[in-house]
Amino acid sequence: MSDDQARRPGESFLAHRARLKSERQREPEPAPVSQAIEEAPAGQSAAVAEPDAQPLTDADMPPLESLTAESDFTQFLAEGVSDALRRAALRKLFHLPEFNILDGMNEYDEDYTNFEKLGEVVTYHQRRMREREEAEKAAAEQEAQRADAETADEQPVAGEVSANAPAEEAGAAKENQGADTADGSLEDDGDLEA
Repeated sequence: MSDDQARRPGESFLAHRARLKSERQREPEPAPVSQAIEEAPAGQSAAVAEPDAQPLTDADMPPLESLTAESDFTQFLAEGVSDALRRAALRKLFHLPEFNILDGMNEYDEDYTNFEKLGEVVTYHQRRMREREEAEKAAAEQEAQRADAETADEQPVAGEVSANAPAEEAGAAKENQGADTADGSLEDDGDLEA
């Protein structure tokens, strides 16, 4: 750091930055390109004179089919080339075999959809999972059979209903009514209290 760029004693950070900015603004402008061409050695004048040349356009580009790994793709990056042609050229470049080599260092390089089959080998975890699934399936079937058996016991079969069923129901109703009035008092529901 030069003495001009060093922070002076007692100078705040903002004052220091403001002083450096004002000093940079006072520096002379660089020479224009035309003066640089005149002052440059003869071998370098052609390289500096290129910015004055016509900008490349889509018509100046070689056909995409003719591009190889040795082709110059930098011309497709010129300002006058359309974005669609630039993308197509870069797509062609990165699809070349030289750029499609897997180094094996990235975990996403390989195709994990085509894995090697285990064949007849059944691992311990696979066997335990299969046993658990079979046990759950057997328990579900037993529960379903038990539920079917319980519902079958509760429902009378249509052929087993007796012909005296209505008479038996009527007799049972009379017995209940007679039991209520046998002692001569009505049951107190709690609603009749005065």
